[in-house]
Amino acid sequence: MRRLLRLTAVFVAAASLAGCGSIGYLAQSASGHLQLMRAARPVPEVLADTSTPESLRKRLELTQRMRDYATETLKLPDNNSYRRYADLQRSAAVWNVVAAPELSLQLQTWCFPVVGCVGYRGYFDRARADAEAAEMRKQGLEVSVYGVPAYSTLGWLNWLGGDPLLNTFIRYPEGELARLIFHELAHQVAYAKGSGDGKPTGPDSAKPGFLDDAGAQCIVSLHQKLKTSGLQEALELLRLTDFASGRGS
Repeated sequence: MRRLLRLTAVFVAAASLAGCGSIGYLAQSASGHLQLMRAARPVPEVLADTSTPESLRKRLELTQRMRDYATETLKLPDNNSYRRYADLQRSAAVWNVVAAPELSLQLQTWCFPVVGCVGYRGYFDRARADAEAAEMRKQGLEVSVYGVPAYSTLGWLNWLGGDPLLNTFIRYPEGELARLIFHELAHQVAYAKGSGDGKPTGPDSAKPGFLDDAGAQCIVSLHQKLKTSGLQEALELLRLTDFASGRGS
Protein backbone atom coordinates (compact mmCIF):
# COMPACT_ATOMS: atom_id res chain seq x y z
CA MET A 1 0.00 0.00 0.00
CA ARG A 2 2.85 2.38 0.85
CA ARG A 3 4.46 1.72 -2.54
CA LEU A 4 1.17 2.42 -4.33
CA LEU A 5 0.79 5.73 -2.48
CA ARG A 6 4.34 6.72 -3.45
CA LEU A 7 3.69 5.89 -7.11
CA THR A 8 0.42 7.86 -7.00
CA ALA A 9 2.28 10.86 -5.60
CA VAL A 10 4.88 10.60 -8.36
CA PHE A 11 2.13 10.42 -10.99
CA VAL A 12 0.27 13.45 -9.60
CA ALA A 13 3.45 15.51 -9.53
CA ALA A 14 4.39 14.47 -13.08
CA ALA A 15 0.90 15.19 -14.39
CA SER A 16 0.87 18.67 -12.87
CA LEU A 17 4.22 19.44 -14.50
CA ALA A 18 3.35 17.94 -17.89
CA GLY A 19 -0.04 19.66 -18.24
CA CYS A 20 -3.65 18.50 -18.44
CA GLY A 21 -3.31 17.13 -21.96
CA SER A 22 -0.81 14.54 -20.75
CA ILE A 23 -2.81 13.24 -17.77
CA GLY A 24 -4.53 10.45 -19.74
CA TYR A 25 -1.27 9.37 -21.30
CA LEU A 26 0.59 9.37 -17.97
CA ALA A 27 -2.29 7.49 -16.34
CA GLN A 28 -2.04 4.62 -18.82
CA SER A 29 1.74 4.63 -18.35
CA ALA A 30 1.44 4.32 -14.57
CA SER A 31 -1.31 1.71 -14.79
CA GLY A 32 0.57 -0.32 -17.41
CA HIS A 33 3.76 -0.33 -15.40
CA LEU A 34 1.92 -1.36 -12.23
CA GLN A 35 0.36 -4.31 -14.09
CA LEU A 36 3.79 -5.31 -15.35
CA MET A 37 5.22 -5.17 -11.82
CA ARG A 38 2.35 -7.20 -10.41
CA ALA A 39 3.08 -9.92 -12.97
CA ALA A 40 6.74 -10.15 -11.88
CA ARG A 41 7.92 -12.94 -9.56
CA PRO A 42 11.33 -13.39 -7.91
CA VAL A 43 13.54 -15.54 -10.11
CA PRO A 44 14.22 -18.09 -7.30
CA GLU A 45 10.45 -18.55 -6.97
CA VAL A 46 10.07 -19.19 -10.70
CA LEU A 47 13.02 -21.61 -10.65
CA ALA A 48 11.47 -23.52 -7.75
CA ASP A 49 8.10 -23.79 -9.50
CA THR A 50 7.75 -27.33 -10.86
CA SER A 51 5.58 -26.03 -13.71
CA THR A 52 8.40 -23.85 -15.09
CA PRO A 53 9.62 -25.31 -18.41
CA GLU A 54 13.22 -26.53 -18.34
CA SER A 55 14.17 -24.24 -21.24
CA LEU A 56 12.91 -21.18 -19.33
CA ARG A 57 14.66 -22.36 -16.15
CA LYS A 58 18.00 -22.50 -17.99
CA ARG A 59 17.50 -19.04 -19.46
CA LEU A 60 16.68 -17.56 -16.06
CA GLU A 61 19.73 -19.19 -14.51
CA LEU A 62 21.82 -17.69 -17.31
CA THR A 63 20.40 -14.21 -16.70
CA GLN A 64 21.29 -14.40 -13.03
CA ARG A 65 24.91 -15.22 -13.89
CA MET A 66 24.88 -12.23 -16.25
CA ARG A 67 23.31 -10.08 -13.54
CA ASP A 68 26.00 -11.07 -11.03
CA TYR A 69 28.67 -10.37 -13.65
CA ALA A 70 27.19 -6.92 -14.33
CA THR A 71 27.54 -5.97 -10.67
CA GLU A 72 30.75 -7.74 -9.73
CA THR A 73 32.80 -7.13 -12.88
CA LEU A 74 31.25 -4.18 -14.73
CA LYS A 75 30.35 -2.41 -11.47
CA LEU A 76 26.81 -1.68 -12.63
CA PRO A 77 24.11 -1.02 -9.99
CA ASP A 78 23.44 -3.76 -7.44
CA ASN A 79 19.68 -3.65 -6.95
CA ASN A 80 16.52 -5.66 -7.69
CA SER A 81 16.48 -4.99 -11.43
CA TYR A 82 16.50 -8.24 -13.46
CA ARG A 83 16.12 -10.33 -10.31
CA ARG A 84 12.43 -10.97 -11.09
CA TYR A 85 10.62 -12.38 -14.12
CA ALA A 86 7.25 -11.52 -15.68
CA ASP A 87 5.41 -13.35 -18.44
CA LEU A 88 3.24 -10.61 -19.94
CA GLN A 89 1.41 -12.99 -22.28
CA ARG A 90 2.12 -10.63 -25.18
CA SER A 91 4.86 -10.02 -27.73
CA ALA A 92 6.01 -6.57 -26.57
CA ALA A 93 6.42 -4.68 -23.31
CA VAL A 94 5.07 -1.50 -24.90
CA TRP A 95 4.23 -0.21 -28.37
CA ASN A 96 5.86 3.03 -29.46
CA VAL A 97 4.17 5.52 -31.74
CA VAL A 98 6.50 7.75 -33.78
CA ALA A 99 5.41 10.50 -36.16
CA ALA A 100 6.86 13.09 -38.50
CA PRO A 101 5.49 15.62 -40.98
CA GLU A 102 5.10 14.26 -44.50
CA LEU A 103 8.45 14.06 -46.36
CA SER A 104 10.31 15.11 -43.21
CA LEU A 105 12.98 13.27 -41.20
CA GLN A 106 12.31 15.40 -38.09
CA LEU A 107 10.36 13.40 -35.51
CA GLN A 108 7.47 14.87 -33.58
CA THR A 109 8.52 15.21 -29.91
CA TRP A 110 6.72 15.21 -26.57
CA CYS A 111 8.16 16.57 -23.34
CA PHE A 112 7.78 15.04 -19.88
CA PRO A 113 9.29 15.43 -16.42
CA VAL A 114 12.53 13.51 -15.70
CA VAL A 115 13.15 12.14 -19.22
CA GLY A 116 12.85 15.45 -21.06
CA CYS A 117 11.64 15.54 -24.68
CA VAL A 118 11.41 12.28 -26.61
CA GLY A 119 10.45 11.35 -30.16
CA TYR A 120 7.83 8.72 -29.34
CA ARG A 121 4.84 7.90 -27.16
CA GLY A 122 4.75 4.47 -25.53
CA TYR A 123 1.56 2.49 -24.86
CA PHE A 124 1.10 -0.72 -22.89
CA ASP A 125 -1.90 -1.63 -25.04
CA ARG A 126 -1.58 -2.12 -28.82
CA ALA A 127 -5.12 -0.91 -29.47
CA ARG A 128 -4.39 2.39 -27.69
CA ALA A 129 -1.20 2.81 -29.68
CA ASP A 130 -3.10 2.22 -32.92
CA ALA A 131 -5.80 4.70 -31.86
CA GLU A 132 -3.15 7.36 -31.13
CA ALA A 133 -1.54 6.65 -34.49
CA ALA A 134 -4.89 7.11 -36.25
CA GLU A 135 -5.37 10.51 -34.56
CA MET A 136 -1.91 11.62 -35.66
CA ARG A 137 -2.59 10.57 -39.24
CA LYS A 138 -5.68 12.81 -39.21
CA GLN A 139 -3.27 15.67 -38.50
CA GLY A 140 -1.38 14.86 -41.71
CA LEU A 141 1.56 13.16 -40.02
CA GLU A 142 3.41 10.09 -41.24
CA VAL A 143 3.10 7.55 -38.41
CA SER A 144 4.60 4.20 -37.43
CA VAL A 145 3.81 1.82 -34.55
CA TYR A 146 6.31 -0.79 -33.37
CA GLY A 147 6.71 -3.14 -30.44
CA VAL A 148 9.41 -2.60 -27.81
CA PRO A 149 10.71 -5.67 -25.91
CA ALA A 150 12.10 -3.77 -22.89
CA TYR A 151 12.41 -0.34 -21.35
CA SER A 152 14.30 1.19 -18.45
CA THR A 153 12.81 3.12 -15.54
CA LEU A 154 16.31 4.65 -15.13
CA GLY A 155 16.52 3.52 -11.51
CA TRP A 156 13.70 5.86 -10.43
CA LEU A 157 11.43 2.95 -9.47
CA ASN A 158 13.92 0.66 -7.75
CA TRP A 159 11.84 1.10 -4.59
CA LEU A 160 8.99 -0.57 -6.49
CA GLY A 161 11.10 -3.60 -7.40
CA GLY A 162 13.25 -2.40 -10.28
CA ASP A 163 13.01 -3.52 -13.90
CA PRO A 164 12.06 -7.21 -14.32
CA LEU A 165 13.14 -9.76 -16.88
CA LEU A 166 10.36 -10.22 -19.44
CA ASN A 167 9.16 -12.98 -21.73
CA THR A 168 9.55 -10.48 -24.58
CA PHE A 169 13.34 -10.82 -24.55
CA ILE A 170 14.24 -13.76 -22.29
CA ARG A 171 14.96 -16.01 -25.29
CA TYR A 172 17.26 -13.58 -27.08
CA PRO A 173 20.63 -15.04 -28.20
CA GLU A 174 23.09 -15.03 -25.29
CA GLY A 175 25.09 -12.02 -26.50
CA GLU A 176 22.00 -9.92 -27.21
CA LEU A 177 20.47 -10.85 -23.87
CA ALA A 178 23.61 -9.81 -22.01
CA ARG A 179 23.84 -6.58 -24.01
CA LEU A 180 20.24 -5.66 -23.20
CA ILE A 181 20.67 -6.26 -19.46
CA PHE A 182 23.96 -4.35 -19.32
CA HIS A 183 22.55 -1.53 -21.46
CA GLU A 184 19.46 -0.98 -19.31
CA LEU A 185 21.47 -1.18 -16.08
CA ALA A 186 23.92 1.37 -17.51
CA HIS A 187 20.98 3.74 -18.06
CA GLN A 188 20.48 3.79 -14.30
CA VAL A 189 23.79 5.61 -13.95
CA ALA A 190 24.17 7.31 -17.36
CA TYR A 191 21.21 8.95 -19.09
CA ALA A 192 21.21 12.29 -20.89
CA LYS A 193 17.89 14.02 -20.28
CA GLY A 194 16.03 14.56 -23.53
CA SER A 195 18.16 12.07 -25.47
CA GLY A 196 15.46 9.41 -25.84
CA ASP A 197 15.10 8.33 -29.44
CA GLY A 198 12.62 5.48 -29.27
CA LYS A 199 15.08 2.73 -30.08
CA PRO A 200 13.87 -0.84 -29.40
CA THR A 201 15.35 -1.01 -25.88
CA GLY A 202 13.94 2.34 -24.79
CA PRO A 203 15.54 5.75 -24.16
CA ASP A 204 19.10 5.71 -25.44
CA SER A 205 21.83 7.95 -24.05
CA ALA A 206 25.19 8.58 -25.62
CA LYS A 207 27.37 6.61 -23.20
CA PRO A 208 26.13 3.12 -22.22
CA GLY A 209 26.76 1.55 -25.64
CA PHE A 210 30.47 0.81 -25.28
CA LEU A 211 30.01 -0.70 -21.84
CA ASP A 212 27.13 -3.01 -22.75
CA ASP A 213 28.76 -4.08 -26.04
CA ALA A 214 32.09 -4.79 -24.37
CA GLY A 215 30.45 -6.53 -21.43
CA ALA A 216 28.26 -8.72 -23.63
CA GLN A 217 31.17 -9.66 -25.88
CA CYS A 218 33.35 -10.52 -22.90
CA ILE A 219 30.76 -12.64 -21.12
CA VAL A 220 30.07 -14.71 -24.25
CA SER A 221 33.76 -15.05 -25.08
CA LEU A 222 34.53 -15.94 -21.47
CA HIS A 223 32.10 -18.84 -21.54
CA GLN A 224 33.58 -20.07 -24.83
CA LYS A 225 37.19 -19.80 -23.61
CA LEU A 226 36.43 -21.69 -20.42
CA LYS A 227 34.96 -24.48 -22.50
CA THR A 228 37.67 -24.68 -25.16
CA SER A 229 40.94 -22.98 -24.20
CA GLY A 230 41.25 -23.07 -20.44
CA LEU A 231 41.64 -20.70 -17.56
CA GLN A 232 44.55 -18.52 -18.75
CA GLU A 233 42.74 -17.09 -21.80
CA ALA A 234 39.59 -16.60 -19.72
CA LEU A 235 41.57 -14.54 -17.22
CA GLU A 236 42.90 -12.40 -20.06
CA LEU A 237 39.31 -11.66 -21.10
CA LEU A 238 38.51 -10.60 -17.56
CA ARG A 239 41.46 -8.21 -17.69
CA LEU A 240 40.00 -6.69 -20.89
CA THR A 241 36.64 -6.39 -19.18
CA ASP A 242 38.30 -4.45 -16.35
CA PHE A 243 39.48 -2.00 -19.00
CA ALA A 244 36.02 -1.77 -20.58
CA SER A 245 34.46 -0.95 -17.21
CA GLY A 246 37.01 1.80 -16.57
CA ARG A 247 38.95 0.01 -13.85
CA GLY A 248 41.95 -0.99 -15.98
CA SER A 249 44.83 1.17 -17.14
